[in-house]
Amino acid sequence: MDKIIKFDQPFCKLYGQKQAKLIYKRPIKKIELIDQFINYDTKYFNKKTNLNYNILGDDFILLVFIGNKNIPFTTLRKNTEENNKKYVINEWFYIKINNNGVL
Repeated sequence: MDKIIKFDQPFCKLYGQKQAKLIYKRPIKKIELIDQFINYDTKYFNKKTNLNYNILGDDFILLVFIGNKNIPFTTLRKNTEENNKKYVINEWFYIKINNNGVL
């Protein structure tokens, strides 16, 4: 079964990549994240306007991927048992944007 990583918005950090390999993961608390990282990680375009996605929660898994265009990007996921099992280092994921379909 193909693995999919879903995003709610067409985030700038994705650069139109269609697949990505997970190369690093670790637990992280929201308080550890600096403003510049949050701005990078949550920025997306909507009708020629830069917006930032609101991060909800305090306990996350920081994931680092390398995309099919060799452009790395990060994302945060809730730190749950299900997400820890789903996101396995060295596995490939298809990137899906929920509001726009697959990139």
